[in-house]
Amino acid sequence: MVGQRDNIVSLDRSSVTSGQAKSVEENRVIIDGCRQAMSRGLDMLSGKLFEKLDDALYKLADKAESNDLQTRYFDTMREARKERAGIEKSFMSNVLSGYDNFWLPRTEAAVVTEEIEEDLDYDNLTLIESDTLEEELAIKNMVARGDSACLRELYALEQRFSKLLNGKPVESKNNPLAPDKICNAFRAAIRVLDVDIPTKLVIYKVFEQEVVAHLEEVYAGVNELMRNAGIIPKLRPKIRRSKVTAATSGRLADGKYLDDGQGGVLPQEGDEVREELFDTLRQLLSGVQRVSPAAAVFQPHLPRAETTQLVDALSVLQHSDAVSKSYDLENGNTGYVDLKVNLLHELRRVAKNPDIGSVKQVDDDTIDMVSMLFEFILGDPNIPDVMKVLLAQLQIPIIKVAILDKEFFSKSSHPARRLLNNLARAVVGWSGDKDRSKNSLYGMVDSIVRRILSDFREDVGLYAELNDELEKFITQEQRGSEAAEKRTNQIASGKEQLGVAKRRVKTEIDQRIKRQKNLPLAVVNLLNEGWKDVLMLHFLRRGAKSKEWQEALALMDRLIWTVEPKDDLKEREKMLREIPAVLGVMRREMGDILCDQHMMGRLFGDLERVHLSCLQGQEIPKDLIADSAALQEEAVEELVAEEALEAERELGTGKESGKYRELAKSIPLGSWLEMKEKDGAKSRIKLSWRSGVSDNCLFVNRKGVKIKEMHLNELALALRVGSAFVIAGAEDPLMDRAFAAMMESLKGTGNSTPEPA
Repeated sequence: MVGQRDNIVSLDRSSVTSGQAKSVEENRVIIDGCRQAMSRGLDMLSGKLFEKLDDALYKLADKAESNDLQTRYFDTMREARKERAGIEKSFMSNVLSGYDNFWLPRTEAAVVTEEIEEDLDYDNLTLIESDTLEEELAIKNMVARGDSACLRELYALEQRFSKLLNGKPVESKNNPLAPDKICNAFRAAIRVLDVDIPTKLVIYKVFEQEVVAHLEEVYAGVNELMRNAGIIPKLRPKIRRSKVTAATSGRLADGKYLDDGQGGVLPQEGDEVREELFDTLRQLLSGVQRVSPAAAVFQPHLPRAETTQLVDALSVLQHSDAVSKSYDLENGNTGYVDLKVNLLHELRRVAKNPDIGSVKQVDDDTIDMVSMLFEFILGDPNIPDVMKVLLAQLQIPIIKVAILDKEFFSKSSHPARRLLNNLARAVVGWSGDKDRSKNSLYGMVDSIVRRILSDFREDVGLYAELNDELEKFITQEQRGSEAAEKRTNQIASGKEQLGVAKRRVKTEIDQRIKRQKNLPLAVVNLLNEGWKDVLMLHFLRRGAKSKEWQEALALMDRLIWTVEPKDDLKEREKMLREIPAVLGVMRREMGDILCDQHMMGRLFGDLERVHLSCLQGQEIPKDLIADSAALQEEAVEELVAEEALEAERELGTGKESGKYRELAKSIPLGSWLEMKEKDGAKSRIKLSWRSGVSDNCLFVNRKGVKIKEMHLNELALALRVGSAFVIAGAEDPLMDRAFAAMMESLKGTGNSTPEPA
């Protein structure tokens, strides 16, 4: 077994960034404790691993179908026993080196990482070798199972490691104890075994069963250690797994929709209304004076094409890019006229009749209605322009769907409608990402569109299949983005709490310094350089009402009393007793939070000179007295800076803008906004967190990564000048909004609706 302190890497405090360095220095005992806990846990699991591996190889050898295979398993057993100590040591060394490296400064960490990665070498894979591919797949599967099984404990581990690093984000990719690091550390360790890939896969399987499957217990032990040490003791991670259909559920608040249980929504009035929707739309359409250029393409007095011929012609156009190239979305052209012109040309070719000039009225109405729907879709501000270009290509396939299946209009759960709803919902937060790979959101939408254009003939089941794939993609993305967003919010909340604590501590110290005239510089330095960290810790851990916080404040007052002039002998005697008592507590508390010993020696050494003068009844030398004028000037500068910041935030707001501030304050968390930057670039951001203390608002992108932080007044100003607007109705199903808009349009532009025949 490997010693628990192997491969300790010295943490040189002087070369780390100040904030993280201090945090690492203060929490060194906890960091080392976590290291030991992890080492003990892996040591125990490693021992069980080799015991089970011996049994597994023996059973395989016993059941082997050939002498060669049996010999191979027995040889592996002997080699594993011989190399066991070296493998265990190498495995532990790889894991702990990565852990120690994690706490190092960037420059030093880069060197160590380079050495470790050169040793592990798991990124330099020869992808063309099937054996390597099999091994890589086995590793990835183990990691995935480990991530899934340990999700809760890993989340807690990352939050607490982030706390130890003064808020530096810690994610699965840089968590030194993540299953990925554990599995690849073992992979590097067993390279000493000269075995073929089938046998190696057996070893990995046993490793998964005996180590990976029990990592949650090890992580729980490490988390327990940090929790007991006060590192986020009340963390309650709740990983929310939102159902994909949640966004397509009906709006019950206004009584307009009900969930149909299949990701769609139904009008409350019941099935009767749904069945009549298509006929109602046709009646409204018949009352509209068709004066658009598209209306003149089909001539009712000319020979009429059959529906089957129309579907065939649409299929031909579906595979052609002639219509999609005619879209000019910037100028509002959805290709409506070009569609009918090209369709008429193709109908004549399919029917082999140059005199064909019309289609059935019901088919013509269907084309018009779908085209109106797409006019709304392609004009919807909720959908980014780049995504509109992709969705525009679905117009012909959707026309074909509507002609073949009139339930498209009457059934909210129709596969094509559900797919369009989910596509629209998925792209709301897309901001023109540069990633256009097949694994990206753009790649997914592009793939769906291409599949429909190339494969859809008459079976609408393709839409259901593609919708299932999209829902899986959305769910996977949501899990990652929600976890990232929670980490982002946790960091923001932590910074907020830290800011409140810093301001409160500074206020308490400044009040005492200003209140006391001729305060020795040694006392000022001790309070500002050392004791403030003790106050910060008590405030963050236990709050302003706690006994520890009140005692820490009282200790400052006692310290200041010990340096005040004492003319009375009894007072000096009391001071003689008080000095060691006060300094003893201060030394202990500062030592408990791992204050720098050199700094403590300097601070208490300076204070000793002051106390000697006080005990002898002498005046404190002037060179040891703090410059009150300089302290006052510093305080004024800080106050001016704070007032300037507030003034900047208030710029452009006032009584006349109060409604915009209220509007900004009323925006629900989770809402999407489009923000126009000074350079004209547009981005889509989600309001993820809003402070109840400072009114700061945090915005993330669709991957849960922090994009922008704004004060509520800054957001109000952006809303007022129009550089930001809320994307309204983003969670409402696209097709329901499109049908509602079409109904309103037809009612508003048509003549009186004719009586049913």
